[in-house]
Amino acid sequence: RMAGFTLVEIVVATFIMAVFTVLVLGVSNGVLQIWGSAAGRVESTRESRLVLSTIESDFDGIVYTSSGEVLHYEIEDLGSGNFDPQSQARLILVASTLDAPARDFGGIERPGDICGIRYELNYLKIFDGSGTEAKFSLYRGTADTLTTFNELLGVNDLKTAWEDEIEAGVGVLTESSPAYKVSSDAGLYSSQNRRNIYASNVVDFKVTFYSRDLTDASIAEETVNTFLALRDGQLYVDDDTTPVDRELVYADLQFAFLSSEGALALQRHSEGVDSIYKNLTEIIDEYGQRFTRRVALSGAR
Repeated sequence: RMAGFTLVEIVVATFIMAVFTVLVLGVSNGVLQIWGSAAGRVESTRESRLVLSTIESDFDGIVYTSSGEVLHYEIEDLGSGNFDPQSQARLILVASTLDAPARDFGGIERPGDICGIRYELNYLKIFDGSGTEAKFSLYRGTADTLTTFNELLGVNDLKTAWEDEIEAGVGVLTESSPAYKVSSDAGLYSSQNRRNIYASNVVDFKVTFYSRDLTDASIAEETVNTFLALRDGQLYVDDDTTPVDRELVYADLQFAFLSSEGALALQRHSEGVDSIYKNLTEIIDEYGQRFTRRVALSGAR
């Protein structure tokens, strides 16, 4: 009689092997998830440092003048659909920067380092500016030196000047220009302007300003409900006509970055597809990282 295994032994061995396989797969899956999460956080940290360093450099280079507006910051509700609108920031400033456009939108060389800069966070489809399969991205637009001097320096409303002269392309863009805007709806985010996308998966962007009271020298956070501006060497907060008796001393740049998994969760949530999250804040808490950097505004008044 030949020696062999009984049916009971084979069943027991198969069961043990199945249990062992399940355990190994479970551990492997956990390790892969941890690895993916760590890699996503490393990438978010790297990208956040780049973004924060660039904006810090732009703030350091602000051209403080006694006439016109050199900094405009405003708050607006951003977003619609299945996630809660967030209070997001739009920031426009005139500064000396190392990456000022060497040419204007028509391709003509414009040497110089002073340019208009605009940051804006929006929830759009990157390639055509629509809301279909959209994602949060931080946009950074720059105007060449000549356009900045002609259209932005000395004006009392940087936002309007940017929209009328830079974004709309009045006197700047031509139909044959590579940056010509095809659709007024797409605006700064048209397919021709993809170079303005500065960082993707940025889901929160705010600037908190701190000012010194010129009477008692106390420093406090500025409460900004709609806008803050440095105009004609004075500070305006939520009031276009009357400046406040304070000077800016520093600002906190605040961002939240989502990992790739978080971006997917946000997309599913915005589409109403099997989302377990109630709002955008919960997704940020689960998949995001928040970063803050303080910048000095010693030349502001």
